[in-house]
Amino acid sequence: RKTIIKIVVLTVLIILMVAGMQYKIYSEKKVVTYQVKLGEISDATSLDAAYNVSGNLVVRKNNIYAVSLEYNAKLDELYVDDGENVEEGQKLFQVTRLTDRAEITITADVAGTIEFSKDYYSGNIVSQYSSILSIYQLSSSDDFYIQAMVPVSVYEKLSNISSAEVTFSNVLSDSKLDGTLEDRELSVQKMNNIDYYNLAIKVDDSESQLDNYKLVKGMDVNVTLCSSQKLENDTQNQDRYYTVPFSAIVSRDEKNAIFTYKQSGDEAHAKMVIVDVISTNGDTAVIRADNGTLSKNDKVITEGNYKLSGNELISVSEGI
Repeated sequence: RKTIIKIVVLTVLIILMVAGMQYKIYSEKKVVTYQVKLGEISDATSLDAAYNVSGNLVVRKNNIYAVSLEYNAKLDELYVDDGENVEEGQKLFQVTRLTDRAEITITADVAGTIEFSKDYYSGNIVSQYSSILSIYQLSSSDDFYIQAMVPVSVYEKLSNISSAEVTFSNVLSDSKLDGTLEDRELSVQKMNNIDYYNLAIKVDDSESQLDNYKLVKGMDVNVTLCSSQKLENDTQNQDRYYTVPFSAIVSRDEKNAIFTYKQSGDEAHAKMVIVDVISTNGDTAVIRADNGTLSKNDKVITEGNYKLSGNELISVSEGI
């Protein structure tokens, strides 16, 4: 009887060992399939960059008309306020000339906006040739430019500033006007031990949009400087530039990489390509890769790539 029990126990052990071996073999043969989403890859023909900076509106000197007296006088009455728009011939102020006590009314020679040189009050004595106020004109985009200060180090990185976008801070809408850099010698100004370039930007108002804005001398302006550098991709044995979705870029061993979709028969695998990220712009990025490692016809993995290392079996999914 003991012999029978030993045979049963031995049989059970053999069955368990065989089952364990079969499970091990099954587990080793089992392949994990990663669900991924794909995005497009295309040749990058230019390297675009943007830099936001604050600026201010500067009235051109030939559109500023100073009002002064050729004699000493006492200011009797002011008829206008700072920032007020006046018409040609409108009364500005009245004075009494000190030499002969003559009362004289000064009128505007041009239409424009009033800017006092300092605070004046009735009874103040005004010296000969002292500028009491000026009248500036802002009737078109030719009357002013936008001054913007950009760090020299940033300006040099922008390579070639092709255009600018201008947004006036006192406008509630987010409408932008195009602008171009004026061709003038760049002047350097140091602030907090940082060198800045003073840029002059002319606003393009070909569609007369400025009629909807209240322009004021010195007003704050938001400026986006747009830079574009042509990328050469047609030289053999040279690194190539591509535009890819930003989500396609992952970090592997302290390097940037992307994974492409490679079809082989009925199966698809992930191929890892090491890349250099040249620039990012929102949801896209410009990358550089060794010639021959990528093609504009490739599909790049944009989701499901965080666990990939290369050569994994993948399947395209509509939702992850």
